[in-house]
Amino acid sequence: MVLFLVFSVLAWQSDLERYTQTLNEIEVYRKAVLTEDNVNGRDFEPMRRQVFQQLKNQILPAWCGTAWGFYGTSHWPQQGEIACGVFVVRTLQHAGFVIPDRMAAQPAENIIKNLVSAGPIQRFSRAPLDRVLEWVAAQGDGLYLVGLDCHVGFLIRFEGKTVFCHANYYPPQKVVMEPADGPSPLRDSQYRVIGKLLDDEMMRHWLEGRTFTQRYDYFRE
Repeated sequence: MVLFLVFSVLAWQSDLERYTQTLNEIEVYRKAVLTEDNVNGRDFEPMRRQVFQQLKNQILPAWCGTAWGFYGTSHWPQQGEIACGVFVVRTLQHAGFVIPDRMAAQPAENIIKNLVSAGPIQRFSRAPLDRVLEWVAAQGDGLYLVGLDCHVGFLIRFEGKTVFCHANYYPPQKVVMEPADGPSPLRDSQYRVIGKLLDDEMMRHWLEGRTFTQRYDYFRE
């Protein structure tokens, strides 16, 4: 039993080291791009692809299995508990976006409107899930933020499929990446609001290390 615990701790430390190395690589890449000339005329597409791939393949999967908790505020994968809004904000922070922690307490639609500058923010009320996912597919590959009746998470569109990644309050009450058309809060919600992340303005904030302001603040309204 003692050996098992020792190996478990060592494995967790190794996973955390790999995770922090990923975050360091993102920051090194950001600074390297920032030193190049002509920021205002820059093509953000290569940066968008890089950040999307790091989120899809490294950051979000590392959190899978982390326990959900309504008041959870974990800062690292596989530690403690994390709430759905905190999960969204924390993973974007780890990807290099300077987002205030308090934004996690905002209603999902406000989080979306604070982060998305370009493209439509689509709202669905009592719509079949198939129609919602058809709209996402029509917008193309990328990372989406979806707000539900009382939940928020990511939709990841790639290679002809859509995955729902969220701190799941349904059993097993853990962070999961699951097919978007399966049983989940996404299917059961009556209201869904969706915005596509990583537009040019969002990537400009990322590149320049600019803080996202809470232009839409439920607690000031």
